[in-house]
Amino acid sequence: MDAGEIEAILLSKQKKADLLLMDEKKGRLTAKGQGLIVMGVLGVLELANRQQKVNLPQAIDKLLQTNIKISPSLIESLLKKT
Repeated sequence: MDAGEIEAILLSKQKKADLLLMDEKKGRLTAKGQGLIVMGVLGVLELANRQQKVNLPQAIDKLLQTNIKISPSLIESLLKKT
């Protein structure tokens, strides 16, 4: 976990945030272990898709054109749910 994730967790706790947006696995586990509710970019896209604000397959295709590292099995699982 780097300093950014640590600061995000501390700030979320301090501000009693409803939700912490974080994708890094260690940071997510740490945040959840401290009672925070965590959502990553795929969760945000899934929510936006349910609200018909984005087309999930298209959004994921665009996301994969960046330098983000996401498990192919996670993407496949998400697309099967929709």
